[in-house]
Amino acid sequence: PVILNPFYAAVMGGVEEVLEAADYHLLLSSLKRNDDLLKLAQEGRVDGLLVVGCDIADGVLAKLERLGVPMVLVDHSFPGLASVTTEHEAGAHAATSHLIRQGRQRVAFVSENLVNPNFRERLAGYRRALAEAGLPYDERRVAAGGNAWEGGYHATRRVLAVSGELDGVVGANDPAAIGALRALQEVGLRVPQEVAVIGFDDLHLAAQTSPPLSSVYVDKQGLGRVGAELLLRRLGGERVPEQRVLPTALVLRASSEGKP
Repeated sequence: PVILNPFYAAVMGGVEEVLEAADYHLLLSSLKRNDDLLKLAQEGRVDGLLVVGCDIADGVLAKLERLGVPMVLVDHSFPGLASVTTEHEAGAHAATSHLIRQGRQRVAFVSENLVNPNFRERLAGYRRALAEAGLPYDERRVAAGGNAWEGGYHATRRVLAVSGELDGVVGANDPAAIGALRALQEVGLRVPQEVAVIGFDDLHLAAQTSPPLSSVYVDKQGLGRVGAELLLRRLGGERVPEQRVLPTALVLRASSEGKP
């Protein structure tokens, strides 16, 4: 659930900072059924909606858009709705390109799932970097290990079992990359000497792993702040940009140092 995810905890901190300053109350709900969200909007029990994450189906978002309730999507986008997202594709492209410039030729992409639209954009960035470097895209080096903290671990073990040697791993997020670190270390592969690893999101945990994890920085609190600011402008009757995209930055730590 979104409210248990450390990434979205930081996002909600940014939301609360802006709404509190504007004297609005934040009601946080992890709605389990799509019709609950529609009912909430139809009954007018809230002034506006911040829909955080990618869990709401496109069909429900389309119905919400038709209801006309002031709404902003955070870390997701949908045609016709105001949203704030981050540079998913560009961030993964930068991470993969960095590994390739180090001389890494057999780079894997591991994820919890390959359905999440943000992860799909990150996979597209990985593929673009390979293509630009003249390296083949090998489906055996792309794997999803399940929607749990162990997803990246299982995905990496799967890649190691079917694709042979690896010298680089890009995680769709930091938990996936942390799982990859464990899987690599279990089979005796040294990070970064033999396999370099980069995550995505730059959670607080990234700097605490062994070795410390390189990651693509996402302004998590910024996503929340901008989303809340856009919603307040909508509540004030303003037209707001349909989509805001926040930049990413590559944060390099010991997990992706160059080969000796």
